[in-house]
Amino acid sequence: MFWLGTILATVLSCVVIAVVILYQKRLKEYQITLLKQRLSIILEAEHKERARIARELHDGVCSELLCVINYLQIIKLYQDKKTKKDALKQIKKISLNCYKQLQVLSYHLAPPHIKDNALECIFSDFINLIKKSTTIEFSYHYTDASFQIKEKEKLILYRVVQELVQNIIKHSSASKVSLKLVWEQDKLIILISDNGVGYDSDFKSDNAKKGIGLSNIHARLKEINARFKHIREDNSNTIGIYFENQDNKSSNSR
Repeated sequence: MFWLGTILATVLSCVVIAVVILYQKRLKEYQITLLKQRLSIILEAEHKERARIARELHDGVCSELLCVINYLQIIKLYQDKKTKKDALKQIKKISLNCYKQLQVLSYHLAPPHIKDNALECIFSDFINLIKKSTTIEFSYHYTDASFQIKEKEKLILYRVVQELVQNIIKHSSASKVSLKLVWEQDKLIILISDNGVGYDSDFKSDNAKKGIGLSNIHARLKEINARFKHIREDNSNTIGIYFENQDNKSSNSR
């Protein structure tokens, strides 16, 4: 009986060890698959963003530079002073417009001073730049910051707000948009409100059918353990991003 009990205990131990090893292997495979899916979403979103910028450069800046070349030809061919003066005036106007377009595009590609500037200053510059390129009325408010945010976290929050604002401009038919940064003791709440028609933002599960823009936002926010909430009413939409100071939580748990 003793040997039988020993054999059964050994077999049971081997089975338990095998189950644990199999579980760990499958868990690791699932985590790798999930990571690949998130990476794929982000890469696809970045590819679409590059395509959008290339399209805007081609349709906007390149077309206007072609007009500048045509006006330069007019200056070269015509001797009439008034014609030359009018052509120079148009060249100045087009060049200024090209400069504004390139300024907006370059800011979207790489917002300056992410590392050194506070998040509220970065968003202030962003909103001021957006105001120059749209007729939508923007307002911006923030409370005093209560903790420091790392460079990676600032960049992700900036990219998410940038994507959401672009979605509002393109799809919501809004005439007014407000951005608010509410700092609490160990939490930052970013609220984006508009008076447009809204759009689908079901973030309840990873398997939900979402557009690539919203999927990208979802993946980015997961990187910094931030939450997303969308409140839709009859004549308004409010998007809330909730970010907790992980450093403060870690120090409190020790």
